[in-house]
Amino acid sequence: DPNGSYLSTGLTSSSNWQRMNMSTGEISWLNKTTQMDAGLCVRGTNGRVPAATHRRCFRTNYESTAEPTAEDLGTELTWSSCLAGTAGTTCQNGSMEMMTHSQAVAYCDDLVWGNHDDWTLPSLDQLLSLRSVRTGAGNNRAARFPEGAFAEVYTTVWTSSTVPREGYN
Repeated sequence: DPNGSYLSTGLTSSSNWQRMNMSTGEISWLNKTTQMDAGLCVRGTNGRVPAATHRRCFRTNYESTAEPTAEDLGTELTWSSCLAGTAGTTCQNGSMEMMTHSQAVAYCDDLVWGNHDDWTLPSLDQLLSLRSVRTGAGNNRAARFPEGAFAEVYTTVWTSSTVPREGYN
């Protein structure tokens, strides 16, 4: 529009999915067929959405088993401590797999990790529950997972949340 107004593109949930950059905390969307993001899985969801604020206390077996997990005692969610394609006590084996959204969904659905087989791709709200609650500069950063509970993650990961119709893009 020559007057500078924006046209809604009418993004639909069938083609675009939300993702989160674990280094910056930035939320964006991407076409689900793009092979660009990583997979991180969660279990114990039972349809729960984490509260906006919760006590951050993790029980983990990171560095003590080849399939480490981190249980968030505040949200009652359990996370695989390694991204898709990696394993080992500090996620040192293998290499992170970049995948499409459907590959990430299938990866989590098929995952048998830490003696559990009920993993799923996290929702955006669940993933946001991992963000740091620090104040000051960088308070929305997610890069600093609870120390000693996860491998360092500096990539964007898929969520199970679709992009709602947006008025202005």
